[in-house]
Amino acid sequence: MSFRFRAKTSNPSSIKNRGVAFAKPRRVIVSRSDPEERKTIYDLLPKKYHTFRNVGRLDYQSQGALLLTNDGDLINKLTHPKHHVEKVYHIKLSSHPDEKQLQRLARGVILDGVRTLPASMKLVEKSMTSAILEMVLTEGRNRQVRRMCEAVGLTVKELRRVSIGPVKLGKLRSGAYRLLTSREIKALKSA
Repeated sequence: MSFRFRAKTSNPSSIKNRGVAFAKPRRVIVSRSDPEERKTIYDLLPKKYHTFRNVGRLDYQSQGALLLTNDGDLINKLTHPKHHVEKVYHIKLSSHPDEKQLQRLARGVILDGVRTLPASMKLVEKSMTSAILEMVLTEGRNRQVRRMCEAVGLTVKELRRVSIGPVKLGKLRSGAYRLLTSREIKALKSA
């Protein structure tokens, strides 16, 4: 008598605690569909990840690190305001920020009647006409980085999120993705 065993297929959406790091390009919507028929992140990802949900957002003109997962508990943990998960941004400005502007950003600015949480600032690079600022936030309000810069008189030319908690974008090219390692998922859960 012989038995035939069926191999289980590897369906990422049926496996708990799976996640993807995605390098979102500019001019791509973080949504499943768009009434204006613009390209979405799901147009760029393989179908096997279409059941994954995005953890937070990046606006249409912003690029960089975005996490997607099928783990609802992880999504809640990473997006709930009480957990203060660090997100690091590199911001190309159309001018050089002065010390007063940097201090205001670091202390927090008023958006929608509520002060933003303190943020860490570091001037990464300066050219003749522009500068690149690194900003570390622990909250995620709608278009927060752009609105904070605008509130202190700075204009954002480009915005790139380089990490979310312990997950770094690294050399992942725009539009590419990679699976999160089990170590990264564990670190995200304890972030």
